[in-house]
Amino acid sequence: MFRCTTLEYVKSLLFELLTNVDKYFDKRLVLNSDGRRLLNKIIFALLSSGFDDKKLVKSVRKEPTLENIIKLATVVLGFDAKRIVMYKDLTL
Repeated sequence: MFRCTTLEYVKSLLFELLTNVDKYFDKRLVLNSDGRRLLNKIIFALLSSGFDDKKLVKSVRKEPTLENIIKLATVVLGFDAKRIVMYKDLTL
């Protein structure tokens, strides 16, 4: 499904995005412009490596909320990505 280096790159970008919620998301938990740039890198790497779930990618790109990013990360990482989200005073 993925080449090893592509998967490691995507993992590192997802961890960056999900561990810095206050930096990449606004108060409504939607990606800001820096977060969208990071998401575009993630999506480009996934699609260029043959990621199959294009419907999920489309929904994340259409509505880049924290919840949708967690869904994408859960599929890519293979475990519940909600556990790695570190946030301050935010509730899901």
